[in-house]
Amino acid sequence: MSYSLDVKSEICGNFESRDCCRKALLNAAFCFFNTVNSNKMQFKTSSSQAALYLLGLTNQTFGIHPELSRKKDSCILLLEDKNEINKLAEKAGLINPKTNMLQSALNGSLSVDECCRKAAIRGAFLAAGYISDPKKSYHFEIASHRLRLLNQLSDLFASFEIPVKIIKRSTKYVLYLKEKELILDVLNLLNATKMYFNFQEVTVENAIINQLNRKQNIETQNLNQTLNVALAELIALKKLIN
Repeated sequence: MSYSLDVKSEICGNFESRDCCRKALLNAAFCFFNTVNSNKMQFKTSSSQAALYLLGLTNQTFGIHPELSRKKDSCILLLEDKNEINKLAEKAGLINPKTNMLQSALNGSLSVDECCRKAAIRGAFLAAGYISDPKKSYHFEIASHRLRLLNQLSDLFASFEIPVKIIKRSTKYVLYLKEKELILDVLNLLNATKMYFNFQEVTVENAIINQLNRKQNIETQNLNQTLNVALAELIALKKLIN
């Protein structure tokens, strides 16, 4: 199992006790679904736990039960009934009040309180997030085709003093972090306590290993310098003897 799947697994093991937080989480998650329109809502993920978690939360919060299917190493949540989609869109805050059309945009009225903003970030990560194994690199990201959506998500992170960056990668936009301290802050927001301490432990191990490597490199460099000086003196001595 990948590091990202482990983080998502821990998030899915935490029960969202407040109705407002469940709605904020689902609003954000639905925005990052692969397909979101009045005819179809579809979410494909390699995390079966994330799919089951969002399915259960949708049923519990809105009384709507998307279809769940499995294909090879992925799970798919699918909703194609127009009445159900309209019902879900209204309850999950996905209707634009100006146009009365379904939209993939975070609903600010659902993310006013701190707990709800954290829940929205959890929802976005469950649907479209990735975090690398800290033993290999420090990288956190959430990707989407929708730049406006990532800008909204960036504002949520900023409310917790986490300055994310956004770049374009191929056909997608990517919100990302590479600073280990900030990634630790994000793991804290995600309520991934176990993975937070795991990440922290790995960063300490990495620091020790890097320090030992630097020390070894310095010692090797000093030894090479000493050998070079000794060799130069030996060559000079041979010239004098000859």
